[in-house]
Amino acid sequence: MAINYTFTTFSQFASASYPDLAELPNKFWLVGYDAENYRELRFDIATTLNPIITCVLSSYTTITNLSSELEDSFDDVVADLESSFKKLSAETVSKEITYTNPNPMPSDFKPADGIVRFAKGTTFDNVLITDIITQLLYPTINATLSLSNTPTLIKAGATTSRTINVELSEGSTITHGANRTYNFTGTGWDQPSITNTSETVSNELTMSPTSETKLVFTVSVTQDNVEKATKSFVVESVYPLYATTINSTTYTEQSLTSKNRQTTLTLAGESANTYYTFDIPDGWNAITKIEVWNPVTNKFEEWSKWKTEFNQTSTTHDGVAYKRYARTGKPQGEVIGSNTFRLTF
Repeated sequence: MAINYTFTTFSQFASASYPDLAELPNKFWLVGYDAENYRELRFDIATTLNPIITCVLSSYTTITNLSSELEDSFDDVVADLESSFKKLSAETVSKEITYTNPNPMPSDFKPADGIVRFAKGTTFDNVLITDIITQLLYPTINATLSLSNTPTLIKAGATTSRTINVELSEGSTITHGANRTYNFTGTGWDQPSITNTSETVSNELTMSPTSETKLVFTVSVTQDNVEKATKSFVVESVYPLYATTINSTTYTEQSLTSKNRQTTLTLAGESANTYYTFDIPDGWNAITKIEVWNPVTNKFEEWSKWKTEFNQTSTTHDGVAYKRYARTGKPQGEVIGSNTFRLTF
């Protein structure tokens, strides 16, 4: 028995025959015409990847009520139908299914991997189900940059060189194996940009600040002229402190410390004619408090006599002006051994 049939969605069929059902998008129908029996056949196909296929007549009786002749015909139709149905992608089947919810999400949707799929406040307006599933299974993971061997403090008035190492985590926004460009901004980079397919690069940075300042450097990565990630770091240039830490007559350069930050110095013991002494760059704030370490209480305690016993004079180191604090006002003949002091500016 020859049956001519066409593939149509339930919505298309219903809009003509049953307008009140036309909004149902989850069915596909095979509509055919049985010329010998003068009746229309409608084969209802559930939209699953392994379809359960049922057959209904215009009277909507079930497949069990079909005549044997129609059952034979149905078998032939099903064979063609299964072949056609398999050609429909899941995308085609589900593109008509959307989700709408105007209520903002009360919190981030973040599974155990810690990656936010949908942020707090997200609303949905006819969003395709396929788009939602894609975002759940393939979230957008932004590329990130990690920098190593970056200095935080350098000596003002001197030249400092460092090889800065850059490591890129591609995430899902950078095409793996494709060219990307690393861009370097700030004065002193050996190369302003590097283009390759690697996830790691290195670049030499040479800094020669002539005074105390803060230098800002930025590394960014672009692909197809679109910025994918950026990372900045700040380098502070400072003048060092000098102090009598080796002996009471030698002014030794100290490890660098941020300008005006609380600083600890262990000064060598005094003699009858030498004193605790330290030199602070002229551009720093005045000292507001000096504390001394008490080994009995295991804590720093303010040294109440420092304001009367430490006198301030001027000096220079490498042409830079300093304020010298020396305990020249100590009682005559008093000698104190090595002590650790904490300076507050």
